[in-house]
Amino acid sequence: MDFNINVYTDDEFAEIPEKAVFAIDVNTKKLIQELVHIAEVHNLYKLEKFDYRVQWLNRDGEDIATEADTLNISYSDFWFAAYLKHTNIEITSEKTRITHLDAN
Repeated sequence: MDFNINVYTDDEFAEIPEKAVFAIDVNTKKLIQELVHIAEVHNLYKLEKFDYRVQWLNRDGEDIATEADTLNISYSDFWFAAYLKHTNIEITSEKTRITHLDAN
């Protein structure tokens, strides 16, 4: 399943990528579902795992360098986050409902 979704940050002055582009395969879908279960059972806000699959693209389609890229999972959503390379500016992808994975 391929995704091309919006990117956000709390830093109102930062120049950030416009889109997060990534694919979720069957194994990743199963992993996300397992982590959702752990989050539900233990009443956790989120689980975070290093994951470098996302291409963070600017409006010209150029890949922006990032570091500390993570896959984040809550009991209802998943999203990706990273820091722009050599900065303390965190960017996050739009959240995707877990039910969206179940529908596909």
